[in-house]
Amino acid sequence: MKQASLRKILGKECLDYTVRVVIVLVLITGHFNVLFGKNSVVTYTDKEGLPRNVVSCFVKDNYGYGWVGTGNGIAKFDGYSFIAYEPLEGRTINTMIVDAKNQLWVGSDRGLYKYNRINDSFELKREGYIRQLSYFQSNIYFLLPNKLVKIAEDASSTDYDIEGIISYAVTHEGTWVNVHHQGIHLLETTDHYLNQRNTTLIKEVRNVLYIACRNGELLVMDKNRKITKASIDNRHSIMDIEYINNSLWVATDGNGILVLDLDHNVIDHIKKEPNEKTLIPSNSIYDICKGLNQAIWISTYGAGLSCIVSGNDAFSNFQPEKGNSNSLIDKEGVAVFVTPNSFYFGTNYGFSVVDKSKKEYQNIDAFRLDKELNGTKVTAIYKNNDLWIGTYDGGIGKYSSELKLIKSYYPCSRDRSEMQRVVAIYPLDENALLIGTQHREKSLIKLNLQTEEVSAVEQKLLSNKTYFQVNSIRKNQFGELIILIRDKGVFLYNQDSNTLEDFVPEINNRVTFKINDFYHDKKGNYWFATQAEGLIRMSTDGRIFNKWTAHDGFPTNSLLRIESINDSILWISSISGLCRFNINTEQLQIYNYRHGLASNEFMPRTSTVTPDGQIIFGNYGGFVMIDPPQLKPDTINSNVIISDISFHNQSIKEILSHKVLSKPLEETAEISLPYNRNSFTLRFFTRDDYLPKFNNFEYRLLGLEEEWIYLGENNQTTYTNLSPGKYVFEVRSTNKSNIWNEHFSSLVIQIHPPWYLTWLAFLIYFVSVIATGLLILRFYLRRLELKKEVEISEYKIKKEHELTEKKLAFFTNISHDLKTPLTLIASPVNDLLRSDNLRVDQLRKLELINRNAARLYRLINDLLNFRKITQNQLPLKVQMVDLMPTIIEIYEAAQPECEKRGIKLELKYNGEYKVCVDVKKIEKVLWNLLANAMNFTDEGGSILLSLDLIQREERSFLRLLVKDNGKGFSEAEKKKIFNRFYQVQKSDGIQFDSSGIGLSIVSDLVKIHHGKIDVESEESKGTAFTITIPAAEVDYEKSEKRDEFLEVASKGPFYNYLSSESEYLDDKQEFKKYNQYKLLIIEDNLELNEYLSSHFRENYKVFQAKDGVEGLKYACKVDPDIIITDVLMPKLDGYELTKQIRENFVISHIPIVMLSANSTIDHQVEGLVHGADVYITKPFEIKYLDAVLRGLLKNRKRIRERFLGIDPLDKDTEGLSKSDIEFVNGLKDFIQENLTNENLNIDY
Repeated sequence: MKQASLRKILGKECLDYTVRVVIVLVLITGHFNVLFGKNSVVTYTDKEGLPRNVVSCFVKDNYGYGWVGTGNGIAKFDGYSFIAYEPLEGRTINTMIVDAKNQLWVGSDRGLYKYNRINDSFELKREGYIRQLSYFQSNIYFLLPNKLVKIAEDASSTDYDIEGIISYAVTHEGTWVNVHHQGIHLLETTDHYLNQRNTTLIKEVRNVLYIACRNGELLVMDKNRKITKASIDNRHSIMDIEYINNSLWVATDGNGILVLDLDHNVIDHIKKEPNEKTLIPSNSIYDICKGLNQAIWISTYGAGLSCIVSGNDAFSNFQPEKGNSNSLIDKEGVAVFVTPNSFYFGTNYGFSVVDKSKKEYQNIDAFRLDKELNGTKVTAIYKNNDLWIGTYDGGIGKYSSELKLIKSYYPCSRDRSEMQRVVAIYPLDENALLIGTQHREKSLIKLNLQTEEVSAVEQKLLSNKTYFQVNSIRKNQFGELIILIRDKGVFLYNQDSNTLEDFVPEINNRVTFKINDFYHDKKGNYWFATQAEGLIRMSTDGRIFNKWTAHDGFPTNSLLRIESINDSILWISSISGLCRFNINTEQLQIYNYRHGLASNEFMPRTSTVTPDGQIIFGNYGGFVMIDPPQLKPDTINSNVIISDISFHNQSIKEILSHKVLSKPLEETAEISLPYNRNSFTLRFFTRDDYLPKFNNFEYRLLGLEEEWIYLGENNQTTYTNLSPGKYVFEVRSTNKSNIWNEHFSSLVIQIHPPWYLTWLAFLIYFVSVIATGLLILRFYLRRLELKKEVEISEYKIKKEHELTEKKLAFFTNISHDLKTPLTLIASPVNDLLRSDNLRVDQLRKLELINRNAARLYRLINDLLNFRKITQNQLPLKVQMVDLMPTIIEIYEAAQPECEKRGIKLELKYNGEYKVCVDVKKIEKVLWNLLANAMNFTDEGGSILLSLDLIQREERSFLRLLVKDNGKGFSEAEKKKIFNRFYQVQKSDGIQFDSSGIGLSIVSDLVKIHHGKIDVESEESKGTAFTITIPAAEVDYEKSEKRDEFLEVASKGPFYNYLSSESEYLDDKQEFKKYNQYKLLIIEDNLELNEYLSSHFRENYKVFQAKDGVEGLKYACKVDPDIIITDVLMPKLDGYELTKQIRENFVISHIPIVMLSANSTIDHQVEGLVHGADVYITKPFEIKYLDAVLRGLLKNRKRIRERFLGIDPLDKDTEGLSKSDIEFVNGLKDFIQENLTNENLNIDY
């Protein structure tokens, strides 16, 4: 077949070049692409996803999908991949059409199917074997065995029973049917044509009816129904007829494709020949379909699906042809030079010269080159009158026009082991050449052709002046010869001095990268193709510096050569394609093997501009020549179709189409997705039929990102975990010239929030928040109100507490003050009671006074104890004691009162009770309980006091019981009897004679003692109080235990002088001798002061003072033998007075007796610590005070006599045993015998 005729059919001009373009087979990701002249074919088989290589039909829909019918079902093709449909798997697809509504109809061996684009499935419309299918004027026609069926637009169908029908054709005249052995006729008439011919196919093309016969003939019926025979040489069945580019394409089953003109003459025959690389992969063609962008789709039997696409007139490849001597000598293009009449090509293994006019190649093979120039690789070429060839091994040959060697030169060395590659040959004048090499000593040399003298060019700024790597020799816009040194920059060659000059230091100082080539534009800028930094532009002054890299669209950062013909477009070769860069717009276009290049990887230092304005680059496939005027940028926009949204590899059409799609996704402008579908993949493609696909994509998702994201040729993107909201997905692509489309495709994606993030939920949340806020505010206000009420209550309580404290302090102070007059009452009464001359009535009155004074004393002590309890000033001090003596003492003390009231008091116990308790608190508890029992028990009643030890959970407890059979309490009263100041009323409304704090004190004391008090009472039957107290030492903290000092201090003044009171009372005669002792009484209460003075004047010389200051003066002045002082006094209290006396050496020896209403152990200890000898609490017995004074004076006398040596030791032996006396006497004799022994010590 003629290549020119095929190019004409495809709408392309023939090449004007005199270069023969060979057929190249290029493998493309599993399918092959054959460049046939300027046209190429792309073939797809089962390796790329076709269900079967037997392809019966192919159609394109309006979205750009290609639908492929095969012997094993149907597949959809978007230009990138095939998608097979399982429901039709195993079915033979005979025919397909796309109607005016873009609906796909499929005829198979099992029925008629209609494609549902919304859910991406096929629906069976009619069962049966469908042989032919067509669409005409809104009606669908299809052929069943012996039946023609028409489906109207309203879905109604009409069946035409036609026995033996083979095919049909629906035209404006009517429906032509082809019936076996009956020829053809219109369905509406009875006129038959071609009755005797065995016809197989009828088809109307451009109002002309074509009839195919079984013997391969093609008949033509014009509008006058005149039948003629087309002039074709064919004996194979005709399968399809299509009108393409003003010609008829006839598909045959075995004879390829016949291309006819409109006069039905064959103008081309596209056929596969054995052992040849042809345009189609098979001669069995079942279907021909015209696609977009002048693409032609070919359905073959057994060879898959092919697409013929137009080539590119701008690129011409020079490549070797195996077995053809009239072709390039070798495939790797290393050097090139062009004259008006010839191309000169240097390769790795030889040299070729192409005569443009004769289209003839003259080659020098590698064997001859090695013999003549000591090398096989031609790396540099120059042609003037003679031809100069430089080799990789350093040889330079001078050849004639007939390619005969004239002379060989070795300017560096003949040693092939040395690196001396010739990289450039540049003429200086008729007599000199400038030669660039890679020799270590002569990188750039000047060769004098007349004298053959070789001189090395120097660069004086370099450390090695003659060694540098020359990558390019070019003239700039000013005609100056510029030498590019790879990693140093550009230098001016001075021919006169044969040196390189740094004429642009501003540029060279910034060169920190490796440069492969440069270009100098008319504005004075230098453009550098770098090894790893992309494209760089620098101005002469160094101020302008711009860089373009792979990030800006270049296929790689390793650029090799730069050429230009008009100073606005730069052609740049790289290791990964050819780049076209517009200096003014910075628009970049990339070309590679898919555009017709023999190889993507180009050679360094290999390029030139021809005298005709063409550009040649060398690559690993040979040489490519570019005709820039022919390379017109593609202005056709490639529309992007959003084809699918998938969720974890499941298409939206499969799982959500019925919910979110009301029309096909390709037509959908907005979709709504549930919140659990917020991770998805979007797939898209371009609608054109440029194959392979040249498109690059970029996208963005408004609402998430604003900037475009470059995808390259990848046609899908994925988003994950998008938040609920409205997004707009936008995607656009480049056309085949890599120009971005101004328009983009978009899809609004609404992701619904979960129910808890909907507006209704937020409304509920808002209402809830408001309600909660109001509740909180109400609560807060209520809290403030309560807080205010609490503050007011607390303030009232505080004030009441302060008032109570003041009252208690007042009562306490009054109680202390009451003790002094109580002493003045009790002491004289006791004095009178000891008189012998009292009448009976006087004695009774005095006893009455004495009893009430004692009662008043107890009440005062209760009040003081209550005060201490409220202020936590009554600490627990336990010690191991036998409690029975204390209990018996209490029992005996209470017995007279009970007898007087006619109450029987009973005590129950068993032996000794060794327990760890605070005895004084137990005494107070029992006295209060007994007093309470006596108050509520009438005459004739009884009171039981019992104690015993019990064990609970391996712990010992003391249990005390006070039980009476008196009036008892009601249930309401039982809950209040331990409240302070609560008084039980009698039945007549009169309160019992009680202070109301006795039981409260009992309860507090029991709690202090870590015990428990229980009460059982019934009105008119009596009450029982049960007290349970821990009895073991381990039950108390260390701080709760009484230490020895406190024990002695509390006993000191009482034990020493009360244990043998009769000793002093009966020895008054002995005391007479001391009646001249001086006694100082210091008391601010004048009545008590006067009472004491009058009492002691009989036996003492008494001095009186009314306060501490006056008492201190008297002590210093009269030096008394003994002092009685009160504690609470104005100006100077008793504690400070005692302290100052003890600090005064002159009077520090005087005994001091303190009188105070404070009866606690702590106060007693404080008095003793300050220096008092005896601490006596008010009220006191005067006889007790007498005994104390006598005892103190007697002890002082003994101490004085002993120190003076007057009192012999024998007087102190009274009361000692005989053994003790013997021991003391022996000790005395031993000491006297060893008084002078210096060795006497403890260990003697």
